[in-house]
Amino acid sequence: YNATFSAAGSWSAIGTVGTPRVPQVFGPSEPVVLTRGAGTFTVAYIEDATNRATTIEFAGTLWQNPATVSTEITDYWKSPSLVAPSSGPTMLVVWTGSTGSQLRYSTFLGSAWAAAANITNATSTEPTALQALPGGEVLLAFRGLDGKLYALSWLAGSWGLPGQVAGGVLLTGSPALAKGQEGALAELAYVGTDGAAYHLRLAANRTWTAPVQVGTSVDFVS
Repeated sequence: YNATFSAAGSWSAIGTVGTPRVPQVFGPSEPVVLTRGAGTFTVAYIEDATNRATTIEFAGTLWQNPATVSTEITDYWKSPSLVAPSSGPTMLVVWTGSTGSQLRYSTFLGSAWAAAANITNATSTEPTALQALPGGEVLLAFRGLDGKLYALSWLAGSWGLPGQVAGGVLLTGSPALAKGQEGALAELAYVGTDGAAYHLRLAANRTWTAPVQVGTSVDFVS
């Protein structure tokens, strides 16, 4: 379900995503939402009936027809990640393919998604994190199959190779990325296997700072 909040300060009636055109069913993963401007946003999800990575856009006052991102028979059920690069394609989406660990991606430019492709050496069973960087670059962070934190970036149609972000305890669940503050390129947070939350940042010189525990609590859940 969804509702929209107007500039006048009021919420619309609650409706089903896709209604009245093509009502959508998500699951078992949660959908993710990307705001693309006033009155326009895109929802990405693994579609319930086909188990394929799918997007649907709301523009103006109407839902558009859903678009299938993946041409595989099925995809893994964990939520995809969606970002709007600062230049180049309108959107970039990352999800886990049918193998249950191989990360795949596609870009949206014009009116359609490009053919899906694997991200070399990038495997995870958890949702990934994406953050747009200057110059059209996109940063990807994920929990590897070994529980360690990895990161790489996409630029001009190609990915670098994943590199381990050293230091700190192993991750549980997914990392989270946000726009960098005070000159940093990006902020990253995650919950460790010890139940504590940690924060680190990608500095302007493109090096990661050491993880710093957030507070003293050890009862965080990713």
